Amino acid sequence: MATRKSQPKKDPVFIHSYSLTAAVERALRRMSQEATDSIGREVSSSAIVRALVLYTDRQPPTWLREQLLPLVEEEITGGIVWGRKGSSNGDERRRAVGKEEE
Repeated sequence: MATRKSQPKKDPVFIHSYSLTAAVERALRRMSQEATDSIGREVSSSAIVRALVLYTDRQPPTWLREQLLPLVEEEITGGIVWGRKGSSNGDERRRAVGKEEE
């Protein structure tokens, strides 16, 4: 009798919704198209966002403070504010879709 190989378990997927300015949307589409052209298969905007987050997570803390956080501060002070202070920011919705990471 043949034995079944167990499939590796995939990480749970969390669904998020983000509001983007037109300039950011264009940049995301451009990166997706460049990746598609380079790799030779369709690369979604979600794949680009995941890669950017993973890349950022691999950087040393000094990189975060010196490179990313000034851009975050620039974004926040740019006058575009989404959501309300003290809101749940969709935590209940995320919990309903997948388990929170521990």
